[in-house]
Amino acid sequence: MPYDRVTCLLHAVIACGITLQMLFSLVMVYPRPGRLPNAWWEVHEIAGLLLVAALGLHWVWSIGPPP
Repeated sequence: MPYDRVTCLLHAVIACGITLQMLFSLVMVYPRPGRLPNAWWEVHEIAGLLLVAALGLHWVWSIGPPP
């Protein structure tokens, strides 16, 4: 079953984003009491929020308009 370009693009964005999230987690410093996070923590957090938005858009696009 062929998929349209938007579906393929959203899928690729989600796949690349998850891979980047895993790489960011290797260099970030997790905040704990008495220890501040580094800049990679912020990047990881913002990228995660963007991924949630991309996933939501993918779901809305997959459902499509009502009949």
